[in-house]
Amino acid sequence: MYLETWIKVKNHLKAKSSLWCKKFSEAWIACSTMMVQGDFTVFTKAHALTAAEVGATAGIGVVLTSYIANLDNRFLLHWVTGVVVMLADIAVHPTHFGDVWSEAVCTGIGAMILSVILGKIYR
Repeated sequence: MYLETWIKVKNHLKAKSSLWCKKFSEAWIACSTMMVQGDFTVFTKAHALTAAEVGATAGIGVVLTSYIANLDNRFLLHWVTGVVVMLADIAVHPTHFGDVWSEAVCTGIGAMILSVILGKIYR
């Protein structure tokens, strides 16, 4: 009985950590791209750390959301990814262009597109 429980817990933690890693990477790539507006010649360690903070926050947000909503539906998972990344971007750092929300919306859309593309690859 204890072994079965341990196996279930291990599989659950493996699935949630895999989800966090995927969402971290999608958010990190999208945030890095938007912060430097596609010009990676100006990319610095500070940009990488800020993008990592956004990615970690977004990853935690998606994992927590997965406990509330059933994210087995791919469309819902992609949408939640975009919204959570947008919120994490707004919370973590100020915008680099446009209004207060402009960069965050672009980052969320970018993360959503990456989620769709990588979701097709990982299937």
